[in-house]
Amino acid sequence: MSNPKTNINTWFPKESSTLSSEEIVDSVCSNIYEPENAAAREDVLKSPGFLREIMLLIDLDTELTMNGILGFLENSSGRYLLETIQALQHIGASEDAEILEQIYQQLETTPAQRIKSPGLHDISSFQDRYILNAEVLDGILRLSEALYLNTPDRNIFDNLVGYLSANRDLLDEELKKYSW
Repeated sequence: MSNPKTNINTWFPKESSTLSSEEIVDSVCSNIYEPENAAAREDVLKSPGFLREIMLLIDLDTELTMNGILGFLENSSGRYLLETIQALQHIGASEDAEILEQIYQQLETTPAQRIKSPGLHDISSFQDRYILNAEVLDGILRLSEALYLNTPDRNIFDNLVGYLSANRDLLDEELKKYSW
């Protein structure tokens, strides 16, 4: 359940019930990485629901765009890999859910071993910090090429907005729990 101390009213330009589903996603996207929202972000990620799914999918998209699949897997977003797969299933992005599931299965079979923790200002790659079987690494990279970012006919945000619109009453009810 939502933490009663978590208030997300500031994430939205006006009462969330008056916003379209797309505007809600845009507002969350614009606010979840702000330092003053770190505690609220963590509270939301602990509780299943629409808001968490929005955040997980924004995190997935951000990491894939900026750092690729390996960046997603090693950063904090990767801690929620199974939850992200579920979110993709919920919104009807079954192809992407299946791809991430296959990546998860490969990592379960042969997990990466951390060999080096980066320093505060170090710039390094996944391969600099982890040992992972080359065949598994190649398989993960090959699978990730089929994700929505590389496919013009798939957009998880179209799926997300449609899913939120179809479940709007439940979304509004959930958002009220985080507002005071």
